[in-house]
Amino acid sequence: MFHGRHRKQPLALLILASLVLAGCPTQEEKLGKKLVGSWQGSVKVNAKKLEPALTGVDGKIQLETLVDALEAVQITLVFHADGRVEVTSSTVDGEIPEETGRGTWKVLSADEYSLELEMLLEDPLGEDRENRQLRTIQFSGEDHFRIITGPPKAEDAIVQQYDRQVLSE
Repeated sequence: MFHGRHRKQPLALLILASLVLAGCPTQEEKLGKKLVGSWQGSVKVNAKKLEPALTGVDGKIQLETLVDALEAVQITLVFHADGRVEVTSSTVDGEIPEETGRGTWKVLSADEYSLELEMLLEDPLGEDRENRQLRTIQFSGEDHFRIITGPPKAEDAIVQQYDRQVLSE
């Protein structure tokens, strides 16, 4: 009888350990929860890095126009805990009306300070085209993150900086 009790003890420890580990959130879950909420973003462009990626008759005018247009955009991202996302963009001066897209989001991978995010956005025209966006989000505190993007040959020329919006109740 004493011998049988020792054989059950390792099984009980294994079950207890699996319950404890199952309750520990993964790095992806931790950073994913940190992302939930409303974020206000602005765009900064490094024109020197962007210029080589542009082609055209008058690259200087094209570059200035593009930089001005991108830096006039403000973006609001709302990440819901259930995996929904809303992306609202407008211009700072209000010349372009506000436009909102909806879709889903999920964390593909994460480390201590960044995560790889997939967003699947609905086609605003109602067609069956899927808009899949893969983004690397780099946190710089609890209430700040950035996304670095750009076209081929200038992948790091555009920086979107986001701050958590604190909504009044």
